[in-house]
Amino acid sequence: MGLADMIRVWRGNLTPEEIAERDDRARRRRARLAQDESEQAARKADVDLYQQRLDRAAGVASATVVCHRDTWNFISRWASQRTSWQEPASRKTQLSDDMLQVNLSGPQIVMILIVMRDASGRGSQLGGVDAAFLGDRVIADRIYRAVGAVVDTVDPSAPDGTPLSPIVIDDRASPLPQD
Repeated sequence: MGLADMIRVWRGNLTPEEIAERDDRARRRRARLAQDESEQAARKADVDLYQQRLDRAAGVASATVVCHRDTWNFISRWASQRTSWQEPASRKTQLSDDMLQVNLSGPQIVMILIVMRDASGRGSQLGGVDAAFLGDRVIADRIYRAVGAVVDTVDPSAPDGTPLSPIVIDDRASPLPQD
C-alpha cells in the first residue's frame, strides 16, 4: 500500500471490497470478544462453585466415601502429596467386590476436592500440578464431580447431626436382562 492509498484509507475513501473486509474483521473481533467474555464468566462461575464447595466441605463433621479399593488408592496417592493429608487408615471398612467404605472428616473432604481438581487439570487458586497422564485427569475429574455433587447438598443451616448422603463412586452397568 502506497502513501496515496494510506491517505485515501485515512480519509475513509474505501472501496466496497475494503469496506466489506473492514466490516468482516470488526465482526470477527466482536465475536472473539464475546467468546472471551463468555469463557471468562464460565471460569469465574467454576471458581466460585469451587470456593463454595471448599467452604461447605470445611464445615462437614463426617462423611462416608464408598468406592473401589483402586479408586481409594488413587485418591490417597494424590492426597498424600500434600503435607496436611492424614490417611484415615483406622476408618476404612472392606465391603464386597473390593469396595471400601471410608469415613472422612470435613478437612479430608476439602483436601480431596483440592487435589482432585488440581489433578483433573482444572487447577486451583492454591497452586498445584496437573496430572500429566490423561487417564489420571479423567479419574480425578470423575472423583471431583462425585464429591462435589454431595458437598453441594450440604445445608449449613441444617440442624446438627443431619447425616450427609454417602459419596458413592461406583458407576456399574445395569445387569443384562434375563431372557
